[in-house]
Amino acid sequence: MEEIMKADVFFFITSIAVLALTLGLFIVIFYLIRILNDIKHVSKSVRGKSDVILEDVDRLREGIKSGAWIKTIWGLFHSGNRARKPSSRRMTTIPKRSRNQKKQR
Repeated sequence: MEEIMKADVFFFITSIAVLALTLGLFIVIFYLIRILNDIKHVSKSVRGKSDVILEDVDRLREGIKSGAWIKTIWGLFHSGNRARKPSSRRMTTIPKRSRNQKKQR
């Protein structure tokens, strides 16, 4: 009789342990699925952004091949205003003070 009681206790404890492990496994699987869905969402977003970046790089390569970037940079430094020739007019100078004016101060 005592052996049957020990067997019942053993099976009872084993059943609780199996239920606890199963519950833990379900929780881990639930969070794993959520993480995988987030990774899927991020990878779709990165794929879309990388397509945009590739288009920009293609346009940049075409501009470099055609030389348009040189024209743009050249235009920034030489924006239509040619170098000015020195003025033929003389600059007016400030008249110097006479000695009498310096002494009055």
